[in-house]
Amino acid sequence: MQLVFTGFMGPDLMVSDSVLVIGIDYFMGSKAKYRPDVYAYQLWRYTPQALVPQMLFIASEPYVKSDPKDRTLLAEMINYGKGYLFAQTMLPQTPDSLLIGYTGKQLAETEIAQDLVWGHFIDEKLLYETNPNKKIRYLGDRPQTPEIGPRCPGSIGRWLGWKIVRYYQDNNPDVSLKELMTNTNARQILEASKYRGQTEQ
Repeated sequence: MQLVFTGFMGPDLMVSDSVLVIGIDYFMGSKAKYRPDVYAYQLWRYTPQALVPQMLFIASEPYVKSDPKDRTLLAEMINYGKGYLFAQTMLPQTPDSLLIGYTGKQLAETEIAQDLVWGHFIDEKLLYETNPNKKIRYLGDRPQTPEIGPRCPGSIGRWLGWKIVRYYQDNNPDVSLKELMTNTNARQILEASKYRGQTEQ
């Protein structure tokens, strides 16, 4: 694999089977003289400690199999969840906050309020939503998800997908990571996960 370092006006991170491109100006940390030109809420994920988790999340993409006919929000949530689980499995000691790009406070508050998050998705019938404009509200990179509340972090659908996939893995210990990654039935994964917004298994 070829390793390429870039800086200033280049991409933050690119991973393929043959090339790894790292924008070093993105990952120099809070004491760097020049910070990347991104929004303040995005700076949290651009630290030296976040580099490897982000690399592994991107590297998971070829292994995340999906049904091209399933364009539901749930399917995309599950795909994100698989990617985070892959990175988590490779880096078991890494804090969840670094994997998903939330602050520790955001993650703790989301865990506590996950019944409200789940309830919103159910009440608004979002799991099987296919409208791209609605899906981006829950999967896109935003400072908050105001549809749920002012303190709900952005990309909450990605977090929820990760939660579902983790519950699936915990409740189906005979299913290997490879089998989970290649399972394209998002609805079956949700049902077998037994996740319904609970804070404890």
